[in-house]
Amino acid sequence: MLKHEIADGRPSVWERIKKLRVNDICTLAPEFRYAIERMQNDWKISEPIVQGGKTYPFDPVIFETTRVNELQRIYFDQGTSGAQHAFYSWHFYGLAIDVVSASMEWSAPAMWWTRLGDIANNHGLRWGGNWPRKDLPHIQWGAMLDTPQRAPYIYFGATVIQRFERFEDEMMHREGLMRVWKAVQAI
Repeated sequence: MLKHEIADGRPSVWERIKKLRVNDICTLAPEFRYAIERMQNDWKISEPIVQGGKTYPFDPVIFETTRVNELQRIYFDQGTSGAQHAFYSWHFYGLAIDVVSASMEWSAPAMWWTRLGDIANNHGLRWGGNWPRKDLPHIQWGAMLDTPQRAPYIYFGATVIQRFERFEDEMMHREGLMRVWKAVQAI
């Protein structure tokens, strides 16, 4: 990422993203995390990609796991996510990850992404590359819709949400996540 500071002294958007990004699989729902660990084992034994007479390493790394609203808002403002609020991204609930190539990042060849998707599908996960609006790095728990329309209500345990803010109390946040994880059978 760029290490550029803007004139008013605030960190650049890249520095903010870097600070806010989480890539720890321990933040994921338990069953989803287990599926990711099994998928990572398959990554390790996967052969390099040969495409167009070139050989590319198959070297996936988890770029991002859970996501806070401030980061979701940056992505939405940049046009890289259609979800305006983190509650409408499975990342917030620890039910989605983004994966890139360690050596090529987002510029890996098409066959690289297809292999990533095939391995995800083999573990019962859903790959964003199969969606009408493709999201090649995205992998999510398989028992869910593309977007979490009802998840905020489950998270808060209510039918009406007064404010779209994460529970400030860590215990309440954890309880909200547990309700969502139970609803999608990820615990």
